[in-house]
Amino acid sequence: MRAALLAMTATVATLSCAFGSLPANAQDYRSYPWCAYYGNGRESCYYATFEQCRMAISGGGGMCSQNPWYTGSSGGTQARRSRSGRRR
Repeated sequence: MRAALLAMTATVATLSCAFGSLPANAQDYRSYPWCAYYGNGRESCYYATFEQCRMAISGGGGMCSQNPWYTGSSGGTQARRSRSGRRR
């Protein structure tokens, strides 16, 4: 029994090291346009749509608001045009 537990612990440790060294592709909170604000002071700014945010707070209370730190998509952005139609 002790040998099996030791072997299982070694396997878990090996897998943790192997997968822990992979590069992460996670995006930070500035990549998402919506934040959920909970009544206890917590916030979570990892929602791509307003609907996702609303689902996250449903049943527990809170509110959704646009992320003040949102930097926009990582794709190319178009130049803004003035009312006259010329690029700025």
